[in-house]
Amino acid sequence: MAIQTSSVLHKFSNGYQIEFPDIDLNTGDSALLIGNSGVGKTTLLHILGGLLKPTKGEVNIIGESIYNKRNADLDNFRGHHLGVVFQKPHFMTSLSAKENLELALKVSGVRTQSGKIEEIADLLGISHRLQAKVNEMSQGELQRLSIARACIKSPKVLLADEPTSALDDKNTEEVIKVLKDMQNATQATLVIVTHDARLKDSFENVIQLKSS
Repeated sequence: MAIQTSSVLHKFSNGYQIEFPDIDLNTGDSALLIGNSGVGKTTLLHILGGLLKPTKGEVNIIGESIYNKRNADLDNFRGHHLGVVFQKPHFMTSLSAKENLELALKVSGVRTQSGKIEEIADLLGISHRLQAKVNEMSQGELQRLSIARACIKSPKVLLADEPTSALDDKNTEEVIKVLKDMQNATQATLVIVTHDARLKDSFENVIQLKSS
């Protein structure tokens, strides 16, 4: 089982709490977690990504209970096995696209074969922009670079937060195709959290998040 959660609940400092549905996904599965604003989509993504410990419940990723790990062990696990495409990616603007990808590998502690960066960039159609500074890249190119950064270490689980927000239909289809192509290339389990109802037809596993 790639992702398995049970009775996950998160309580915020203001007392508001959200209960999440249980999730069971096998290796290679893809799923859409969909819901309106305020239902905790990003909170759940952070919980699945090892970034936010839930108040209650169990989170197992590739067979390991991640929140029973010590902080250093969780950091190491996350660096090696989880890739996250954030809604608003941040890059080092003084570095080139390639240098940002090299930095991501260094920080995660993952060693990869020579040519991996070029291979991923080619799959995403940005190999010709690897030497460009990120502040010289378009928003579409930055989005693809964000996907490259999440996939460069061949994660077991790939998470994406609102990857199609503010995109037209054509670019939405293109981004979903790119994510699925990268999922297949890395044999990852893909989870997308979104409010975008256009994506429902692209996924067999659709989990509706609702207000508690």
